[in-house]
Amino acid sequence: MSERDDLARRVQDLEIENRRLKTALSDLERSYDVTLHALGDALDPKERSSGGHSRRVCAFSMGIARAMGLSMDRVAIIARGVIADILRCADVDTTGGERSLPRLPTERRGQVSCLH
Repeated sequence: MSERDDLARRVQDLEIENRRLKTALSDLERSYDVTLHALGDALDPKERSSGGHSRRVCAFSMGIARAMGLSMDRVAIIARGVIADILRCADVDTTGGERSLPRLPTERRGQVSCLH
């Protein structure tokens, strides 16, 4: 086998591996998105006044990102970040499983909720 043939085979092998990795990354991103949305949906119904909040905030953020002319890849990253940030704000009590606002003095909780 010539050096040129060997190089062509290596390039072909790398192209195949690159396609496999792109597919795996796409599957992982889809799984991450589904997980984030499921977690957001699981937390939202616990507070009637804010049901669907995470999806609305995500939709607004995506709309703003699109209006700014960002690529769809960037819009997806922003959507994931918004949902992850909302979930980070949730404080789950492991003893009762109830959702509450972040641990702040009681008088400040309403103020934080209004800001978000």
